Amino acid sequence: MCVIEPFQTINPMGFRLPYRFWLRMSGALFLLLILAGCANRSREPETQLPFKDHKVQIHDLYCPATSSLVAIGNILKPGFGGVEGVALYSDDRGAVWRKAPLDPVPNGVALSLVRLPSRDGIPALYASGYDSKELLWWISLNGGRSWSGTEAKLPLSKLKFYESSSKLVPNIVLADTTGILVAVVRESDGVFVLRSTDWGKHWERQPLQMPRSYVSPIVSDERGNLAFFGNSVPPHPFGSYIGTVYWSSDAGATWHEGIDHEKYNPFLFNMHLFRSPSGKMVAFNTDQRKYGNTYIITSTDNGQTWKRSSVDDGCGMIIGIMGDMEGRMVAFTEYRKVLLSDDDGATWRKGYLPELNLGRSLERRLQTAPIIFSDGGLVIAAIGNKIIRSTNRGDTWSIVDSKLMDSDYEINNLCEDGIGLFVATGGGMITRSLDWGLTWQPGKME
Repeated sequence: MCVIEPFQTINPMGFRLPYRFWLRMSGALFLLLILAGCANRSREPETQLPFKDHKVQIHDLYCPATSSLVAIGNILKPGFGGVEGVALYSDDRGAVWRKAPLDPVPNGVALSLVRLPSRDGIPALYASGYDSKELLWWISLNGGRSWSGTEAKLPLSKLKFYESSSKLVPNIVLADTTGILVAVVRESDGVFVLRSTDWGKHWERQPLQMPRSYVSPIVSDERGNLAFFGNSVPPHPFGSYIGTVYWSSDAGATWHEGIDHEKYNPFLFNMHLFRSPSGKMVAFNTDQRKYGNTYIITSTDNGQTWKRSSVDDGCGMIIGIMGDMEGRMVAFTEYRKVLLSDDDGATWRKGYLPELNLGRSLERRLQTAPIIFSDGGLVIAAIGNKIIRSTNRGDTWSIVDSKLMDSDYEINNLCEDGIGLFVATGGGMITRSLDWGLTWQPGKME
């Protein structure tokens, strides 16, 4: 039996090649592999953000039709470097994105975008976030191309030692056309309604009677009707939360509770509100405590009274919902299901989605499904790392190639400018479509 020693071979002529020959060949082969890898890397498209060794997450998008596109997010620095807020802008409808300077640099601040409604309809752009104690603010006066520090725009308390600095600024809504702005914030000493009657120049804090452990984003019809959902704090460690909807019909001056606790408790917990373009309101569960069930209640009188909706059990909590003026609503759930309603959420039926194949990393942790209803029955949505498109108000769907290179990130933002442009972000990557979501191109970073 012939035994061949390591790093030696026998050729047909009968002599053995020396060790030195194989060592030189191995070194040359290793060098060629390195050069090939560098060449391949240099040919990759510039789809990643220009921050080496940093993880980037885009949190907010703004897509106006007449000015720069704006993206706000955070950089997670390597090691124990912490976070740093980042702002990007694009002057060519999302083809190329540039880093906007922020002065001072938001070290240790998780930024979010705040669009403050204004008299002329063009929102004032602010970036804000907490450092270790207080809320810091930046303003952009040139469409997001640069940002400078400014005074606080909301009367919010400093963080307590047990509160996370990733806490976000509450959403601000236009209550009516006279310039009344309203926000609701949960702080350590209770829940407060923040109200301004002069387009945000001055604010008053109005405490609510019952302390809350959770407050949903506030919704408005811009005609004086406002509502939000909240959970009360249990009176003792073994008590149960009591959820309710607060509603106002006078632009936030006075508030009332609108849910019969005896009828709906304990199903009410961590609910979100959605107000359809037709004016109907839907409250839906955003918490896993429903054991996989989908719980929906609706209101046709701006939150004053509520009724349980008819929906199949076992679809999971809702992670995205949108509707149109004709009463059609489309909702996606954590179990990759689509629900359709033709009567403003009173009754629901299951729709049909194509096989998504999200990958193992996203199959069990879907958190959001952004949806945009556009003109002519067009609906664009994102589930996991996929963008799907419907041209018949959600009856049928097709998967489109988003051109996002990293499939491990969930698409968390969608926006449109109303004239054909759609922009989506997943992780630190941005992609856009110029033909109403039919084809997509990755954005390049400078």
